[in-house]
Amino acid sequence: MESNLKGLVRRKTNAKFCPKCKTKMSYISVSGKYSCKNCGHMEYDLYGQMKQLLEDNPSLSKVELSLILDVPIRDLNMYIENGVLNNPYKDIQ
Repeated sequence: MESNLKGLVRRKTNAKFCPKCKTKMSYISVSGKYSCKNCGHMEYDLYGQMKQLLEDNPSLSKVELSLILDVPIRDLNMYIENGVLNNPYKDIQ
């Protein structure tokens, strides 16, 4: 798990740029989204997409989430611990 977390940190700390105005986007870990302060464009990462889907459909299983998001279950398992959705990036700013 330690090596997985290091990989996640490395990917998350890479700068993400707005597809509309090409300025750097800031990450909001509570909601799992990137926000552009310049033009207001927002994009959700996998955690944000999962959070929204589960808020709208709390009875979805991991298999259903995997199919909807087109993400392998092993990747979803990094976000779900003891049946609770957690953001592994919550300490990264």
